[in-house]
Amino acid sequence: MICALTGMGYKHIGKQIRETRKSKRISQKEMAAKLKIDIRSYRRIEAGERKTCDLNQIMRIARILEISHFRVFGDINIQL
Repeated sequence: MICALTGMGYKHIGKQIRETRKSKRISQKEMAAKLKIDIRSYRRIEAGERKTCDLNQIMRIARILEISHFRVFGDINIQL
């Protein structure tokens, strides 16, 4: 499922993912491999540069990082 977010929403999601990944000592390369995407695509997720977010991908990232998807999204407004 694809969702639309504001630019700040993408930045927020990327920041949450990046901070959690770093705290768990997982590299961007490892995350990209687990998600089966190239490293550049993964870096764009963390940088908040993606123009659409795939909810399934966000859920996979949350599972890999062992966190709730609610923590990833926080209080941002999501439009499906």
